[in-house]
Amino acid sequence: MEYDARPVFDRVDVPTLIISGSKDSVTPIKYQEEMNLRIRKSQFLNVPMARTARNDMPDLVNLRIEKFLESLGYKNGANS
Repeated sequence: MEYDARPVFDRVDVPTLIISGSKDSVTPIKYQEEMNLRIRKSQFLNVPMARTARNDMPDLVNLRIEKFLESLGYKNGANS
């Protein structure tokens, strides 16, 4: 709960999908927005009214992950 990953944000050099629940109390939205700004190849999804996006809106999260992977050249779990 006290870990601060900010020192490594600028070193992340791989495509990254950040999925945020706007009501997340463990990783607040401001921190996730900062990740998105500082990680060069990141994409961001904020799920309104969610604490844990994957639990509160699993279909939305799964669709967004699928879209992210397809943007990287992956389709149906296999690299094209």
